[in-house]
Amino acid sequence: MRVRKYITRFLTLALVLAGCNESLEDTYDEYTDGGRIRYVGKCYDAKVVPGWKSLTVNWTRAIDETAKNIKVVCSLNDTKDTVLLEPNVVSFKKDQLIDGTYRFDISVIDNSGNESLVEEVYGRPYTENHEIVLSFTNVITKSWPIGSKNALLCRLDRWNENIVSAQLKYIKASTGEPDTVVLKKEYFTSGKLYQLEDVSLKNTDTVYILRRGFLENCPDTVDFNPISVNKNRMFTTDFLQVIHDKFGISYEKDEEKFNEFIDTVEELEFDYDMTSFEDILHCPNLRKIILGKNRYVVETKDLPAPKSVLEEVDKSVEILMKAHEFKGVTIERYAKHYFADSVKMNFMEEKGLPVLPALTYVQKSEIDSITCSVSLTDSEKATFNFLLDDDPSTYWKTTNVGTLRSYEVIIHLKDEMDIRGVKVAQPKYTWWDGETPKFMTSYFQVKTSIDQVDWYDVSYVENNEIGKGSEECVLIYLPENATRRAKYVKVILNDQADQGAFRLMLGDIVVFK
Repeated sequence: MRVRKYITRFLTLALVLAGCNESLEDTYDEYTDGGRIRYVGKCYDAKVVPGWKSLTVNWTRAIDETAKNIKVVCSLNDTKDTVLLEPNVVSFKKDQLIDGTYRFDISVIDNSGNESLVEEVYGRPYTENHEIVLSFTNVITKSWPIGSKNALLCRLDRWNENIVSAQLKYIKASTGEPDTVVLKKEYFTSGKLYQLEDVSLKNTDTVYILRRGFLENCPDTVDFNPISVNKNRMFTTDFLQVIHDKFGISYEKDEEKFNEFIDTVEELEFDYDMTSFEDILHCPNLRKIILGKNRYVVETKDLPAPKSVLEEVDKSVEILMKAHEFKGVTIERYAKHYFADSVKMNFMEEKGLPVLPALTYVQKSEIDSITCSVSLTDSEKATFNFLLDDDPSTYWKTTNVGTLRSYEVIIHLKDEMDIRGVKVAQPKYTWWDGETPKFMTSYFQVKTSIDQVDWYDVSYVENNEIGKGSEECVLIYLPENATRRAKYVKVILNDQADQGAFRLMLGDIVVFK
């Protein structure tokens, strides 16, 4: 019964098909304009490899016996170039490119002129403006011309495996002829300064750095454009700050005046933490360096005097050695600042602890009062007048009120007088006192006035630095050791924070004339 049913259905379908006037193939041909659609095998997995001012496109092509050409269209902005390649080619290189992001459209053309679907990729060549090229080492990070020796002292960058070679091209001082020297790998890895001898330092003669190397994912060995060794003096932030604080000369505001000072200065003083002493080599007439003279510290058996810190000790020692060799520079060091005892320089004289100069202090009888801008608690009032006794063993202590406070302490003189500066001292503390040093300030402002309307800084800077040694003091002089008429002296300080506590402890404020 079931077999009979299947036979009946088959016969019915056969009769229907026989009755049709058109075949399925005819219908298909009519639908596709009389022919079947045939897609040309395309290129795929295209990738762009950046080279030096070039781009290489690689791809894989589907097998298609009718393929006649590979069509590559390279475009940048409104510029477009088209090239037809043999069908078996799977790579194309475009040279002499400028900086920019290029688009490549890759397709296959068959014998009938039909074009496959397009494979689209993008790439940017390495050029002088590429970020990776600009970040390639300049080889020399800093240099110092030594005119008296016809030498150029150079700090070399770290060696890396992308460097193939590095050379210096220069004019010889003795002959006026050009010459080239190869910078060997060991020069970089030694960490020492490199000294180029017999080099002309005339403004018309330039020292060029020639570099050859590799770039990331770049198949080419690149000869980078020569760069000139910078003849302009470059200064560290620390050094610029010292010159400004001590001499009132700003590199940013008056570069010409600053350079004139550098060319003529014979003696420099450094007192507080520094990164490096490398900039002293920029001073052709420098004869003496004085370290720590203005940090008036006290040292006991149980409590050594605090030391100013030098971050780049080895580099600085090498620079100081060269300064002594080239210019006969000597060092006077107070309180063993900056260098460990293991550092030996036979031109460095140890001076011991600095001694305060003889000063004429304003006496208490010449002071009308001392006031504070903050409403003081009873305990704070009890120690406030200790600021005038010139005795750091008795000192002002504030209490913790849970917020950071700023204090304007004003000394009211009975009469106007000519003053030369102000001494500020830290409290005296012992080695077991862990609290007092935490709440001692490192910076403060000092100003003077005649009418309490117009206030003027005592020194070249607004914020003056002081160390945190026991009984340590600093003298803030008026510029160029001058005097100034004043009736009011203001010292501005802030609370110091430690583990949620906000307090201030200060030894003395003493005006001298």
